[in-house]
Amino acid sequence: MTATKRCNGCGEVKLLSEFHVQSSMSDGYRGTCKECRKADTAAYRKKYPERLRANKARFYEEHREEIAAWQSAYRAAHPEKIRARKRAYRETHKEKLRAKHRAYWEENKEDLVAYRHAWYLENCEHVKTRTTAYRREHRDEYNESRARWRQTPKGRVSIRTSKLNRRSQTGKPATSEAVEEVLAEYGNICPYCNQPIGEGNIDHIVPLSGGGTSERSNLVYCCARCNKSKGSKSLLEFVNYRLMQVSA
Repeated sequence: MTATKRCNGCGEVKLLSEFHVQSSMSDGYRGTCKECRKADTAAYRKKYPERLRANKARFYEEHREEIAAWQSAYRAAHPEKIRARKRAYRETHKEKLRAKHRAYWEENKEDLVAYRHAWYLENCEHVKTRTTAYRREHRDEYNESRARWRQTPKGRVSIRTSKLNRRSQTGKPATSEAVEEVLAEYGNICPYCNQPIGEGNIDHIVPLSGGGTSERSNLVYCCARCNKSKGSKSLLEFVNYRLMQVSA
């Protein structure tokens, strides 16, 4: 005969397997079933969230070293299990993670761009070596992907931004948003010669050789002819140079 017991919570007669074990009880099982205990626990958590958070924080502080040691041992013993769980989480929460990353980027954009630029300057040789090795191993795949990306609006802006930052060694690095603003600001009319730009270049008003930076306030979008003519001249020198050309 299958052993059963009546739950003190819901009043239903259930199998003993539906109750948690408790050695202090006469029959060796708790008086309430698993489902009732689950519901009671959920209700308690909802009613006393602050109390539970305080208890959890106090327990963590009292057992910080033991918890850290246990976590370290678990990670060392189950690396594949942890990676699989993280992959599964990323797959099922893509939109949530994207939104979180976008919000963090918007909130810390300037600091992140500056950090990435500084890290690149410090590790550029390592990056170049690693990139070269990857390109050799995946040459065809890399070239096809790169060609597709370069044709996208985001790709074209990103390439311009990277070129500016590689040339500049001082001041805050340029951002893709700043480059997009510069490209859209002049309505495709060169600010130097007042002619349609066509395919132009981003120019430093104060040249890099003269202490200029790639910050937004020092950038203009001009035609390739003016950009080449200006070269390393200051704005005043370039204006005088243009006036001499006109008067000649």
